[in-house]
Amino acid sequence: MKESGQGNEDRFIVKDSKGLSIIVFLILTAMFISAVYYDNFSMDKERSNVRIAYLTIIPAIFFLMKAIKNKIIIEINHNGFYYNGNLLTTWDNFISAHFTEEEKIGSFSDNFVLYIEYYKPGTGMDYISKIPLTNTQNKSEEAILEAIKRYSGKVY
Repeated sequence: MKESGQGNEDRFIVKDSKGLSIIVFLILTAMFISAVYYDNFSMDKERSNVRIAYLTIIPAIFFLMKAIKNKIIIEINHNGFYYNGNLLTTWDNFISAHFTEEEKIGSFSDNFVLYIEYYKPGTGMDYISKIPLTNTQNKSEEAILEAIKRYSGKVY
């Protein structure tokens, strides 16, 4: 999906999913409120196990801040590839891009990583940047690669 930037320049933007962050925030906040309610108003004398649920407020605040900030993780435009607001490479120095899934022992989730290979002027060397693609991003891996192909003008 293209979004209008400053001027007439089009850009492809990848952010954390705001909706998912809000849903997780609401679930964790509900757990916290339930724990407080149970701990304060229950007739059960054994309430010490419930107090550990008080800690759910910490990740709840983290997800709320993520939803409020709605930070741009990856931006792809006619100038080049940006990661966390910093220009990683221009299209003149871009070589290739691909993603792969890294195997992590004990992990049940997808662990996709985007590799960007580019030439760094002044060093005479090629570099490869490894960019983690989280499950909470609002664009798929395939859409990111398609945007890279479209803006770079390179087919690989």
